[in-house]
Amino acid sequence: MPLALYSVIWPSLTVNFSSDYSVVKEKKFLSALFLAWLSFMMIDYLAAYNLRLIYGTSFMESYVRLLNVILSLALLPVIGYLFDRYGRRPFIIASYVALGFEYAFISAYKEAIVFYPAFESFAWSTLTVFFIFVVWSDVSPPEVRRKLYALGFIPVFLGRFSERLFEFLELSFRRYELYPFVSMFMFMVAALLLFIPETLPTSVIERRRMISYIKKAKKLKEHYR
Repeated sequence: MPLALYSVIWPSLTVNFSSDYSVVKEKKFLSALFLAWLSFMMIDYLAAYNLRLIYGTSFMESYVRLLNVILSLALLPVIGYLFDRYGRRPFIIASYVALGFEYAFISAYKEAIVFYPAFESFAWSTLTVFFIFVVWSDVSPPEVRRKLYALGFIPVFLGRFSERLFEFLELSFRRYELYPFVSMFMFMVAALLLFIPETLPTSVIERRRMISYIKKAKKLKEHYR
């Protein structure tokens, strides 16, 4: 939640909007993206709550959360650059796969918590930049951009509410009870995102295809000289 708010209110950040809104205009793609964002928020908040019960609040707050925030803030501009250079979809899929491995490792080995900040910070940075700056902003039509921002923050509050509800009800799970299911669900979301089109502007995608075609043509020309 703090990272998501940080990414919105950071004063020196400027966003260049796209004119290609095809992905968001397709309701099936928008629904799939919303489901992916909701899944991440709900599961991650609940998993983090349960980790505090397993490893202790002091350890999770003083080491894991602090390191996670530091790494996430450092990765934000890097992820933005990589998005524009290599495309968004591969990194989004990779973030859910990373979360799947993260929870799989934790369910199998208690000591795997030391790797949690690395996986978590990569996922938070990638998904925050993608959903806040791309889906709800860059590739959303101007007339519905405010509504999509509001829609995008609903999963954040639902995730926090679920965490508080579990805490109020004093619900807890053992590592091998919760995290294998969570891991499997993250892999399922990653598989779902394979069917989501790239959100780079069409002009950028076509330009890259043309550059790739020219490079291949040059290689063929050199080969048959």
